[in-house]
Amino acid sequence: MSWLEFSQHDLNDCPDTAPNQIKGWEQVLRQATLPNAELAKNVEIIYGDGPLSNAMRTSGIIERIAKDVRRFDWPNGITLHFDHCDQGAYWDKETRTIMLCDDYVNRFIKQSTILELKAKN
Repeated sequence: MSWLEFSQHDLNDCPDTAPNQIKGWEQVLRQATLPNAELAKNVEIIYGDGPLSNAMRTSGIIERIAKDVRRFDWPNGITLHFDHCDQGAYWDKETRTIMLCDDYVNRFIKQSTILELKAKN
C-alpha cells in the first residue's frame, strides 16, 4: 500500500479504468443536460481565503468546473464553494453547495507529482 492509500494495483489500473468510468458517468448525466447552447444561470461560485485561493482564482479551474456544472438543469440553483478546509469534497443538500476543500486539491497535486516522478524513472 502506498502512503497515498492507493495500492500499486490501483495505481497501475487507473489509466485503464478511468475512461470506462468517465463514459459511464457521461451516459448517466446526459439525461439531465440542457440543450447545447443553453447554460444554467443559477450556479454561484464562492472562494474562501485559504492559501490556494489566489492560485485557484487565477488558474480558472473553478470557472471551468462551473461551466460544466451549468450544463445541467438545476431547478433550485447550486453553489460551488472552494475554501480552506480539510473535509475533501462533498455535496451539502441543505445549502445546495458543492464544497471543494484545498486539502482535496493538495492531495491531487501530490499524487500527480508522484506519478510524474515515477514516469520519469
